Amino acid sequence: MKQFDTAIIIAGGRSTRMGYDKAFMKIGNTSCIELIIQKLKGHFNEIIIVSDKPNKYRINNVKSTHDEIKNAGPIGGLHAGLKISSSFYNYLIACDMPVLSDELITHMKNLILLQPDIIACKNKGFIEPFHAVYGKHLTKKIEYEIKSGEYSLFNLMSKSKTEIISYDTIIKICKNTSVFTNLNTRQELDRYISKEVGFSDERYANS
Repeated sequence: MKQFDTAIIIAGGRSTRMGYDKAFMKIGNTSCIELIIQKLKGHFNEIIIVSDKPNKYRINNVKSTHDEIKNAGPIGGLHAGLKISSSFYNYLIACDMPVLSDELITHMKNLILLQPDIIACKNKGFIEPFHAVYGKHLTKKIEYEIKSGEYSLFNLMSKSKTEIISYDTIIKICKNTSVFTNLNTRQELDRYISKEVGFSDERYANS
């Protein structure tokens, strides 16, 4: 089994605030999920998309699967990805998070030497469940948590050996400190495009 060669993209959720599937929102000429995949391929040879409709994601050299445990939210998606992963450690990201940090991923690869269950980032006062690393061996623990009525990734972290990367460390190592950006609304998408891509999407400017 490979050590850390898999990324899992959670593409669930109803996208009610965006009004359409966030995975396919356009950033320039590229969909958000394709942009994420392009960036992930610089670090991982195996990429897994977890969705309630996996047939929507027919992308070359990318695996797709669905939640084995229904209606469990992100922890169910993580479980499905871990089940088919060929790596011991797995990078978790959501389909509406277009910013990745090469420096952060490299730092996480170094932290694996500590043999944690989870590696997570502290974003100011908040522990991020995404842009995090989860061990494949957590699969059974996740099943137990869900059967016990616990659906929180934060509870999973608190019950596991979790290595926390401090916010100060993230500021020092990340060239792009907007790494935790997630796009939930059309307005957020337009602001992101204006700032990061360099033009405004007029469709959403006045919405």
